[in-house]
Amino acid sequence: MKKIEISIEEKKEKLSKVILFQNLNLEELELIAEATYALEFSKDEIIIKEGEIGDCLYILHKGTVKVLKETFAKEQYAVAQIDAEGNAFFGEMALIDKDARTATIRAVSDVVTLVLESSSFENLANNNFRIGYLILKAVAKKLTERLKSANSDIATLFGALEEEIEQEG
Repeated sequence: MKKIEISIEEKKEKLSKVILFQNLNLEELELIAEATYALEFSKDEIIIKEGEIGDCLYILHKGTVKVLKETFAKEQYAVAQIDAEGNAFFGEMALIDKDARTATIRAVSDVVTLVLESSSFENLANNNFRIGYLILKAVAKKLTERLKSANSDIATLFGALEEEIEQEG
């Protein structure tokens, strides 16, 4: 991993396409762009490690990453593969709570991310409540979507387990 330079204009262009920042005006986008920095990761490098404490949000600027989860037996399996073309982000829960990361993110190709540290976000939000409100609302919406999806997955798994038990019984 190494820090690289990206112009404010290029950052603003990327940020304007990311759902977390789409409701911000140009002045607010510039403040976010100024608060971010860019990191470059090599292919196969770990960007986020499941279980480590998170303190920043990553916006995928270039490249592709794989989202990995760990089983109880400590084996990793791929949950998703994400491409920068989708204006993806990860680690957003760190903006709300500095808690353990829930997945590992590994670079599938060379990757460039924009990084917004939670402390920088807190400073921005304290000085501009609209920025804080709009970003946290977008994070809450994304987390709600994930919760609904997880609930659906649990219901499907429970149904399959019930069927299996009935067939054996």
